[in-house]
Amino acid sequence: ERIIPTLILEADAPLVVKLKTKSDKMMTVDMGLASKAKKPSEGDEVTVTGVPVKIGDRVILIADKKQS
Repeated sequence: ERIIPTLILEADAPLVVKLKTKSDKMMTVDMGLASKAKKPSEGDEVTVTGVPVKIGDRVILIADKKQS
């Protein structure tokens, strides 16, 4: 099996944030491309829907809908 390194250009980098859920748990969320997504500020209320994906020992929510 051959491993091919992947280059992520800064303009194409995802915006990954940690959000607190209503049940006070922290969730890592991929909000989409940083060049197109608005980064929430501390204290903002954001509604996110998406698919949770396990990467290694972590779960990241890949957002498909965001609303602030």
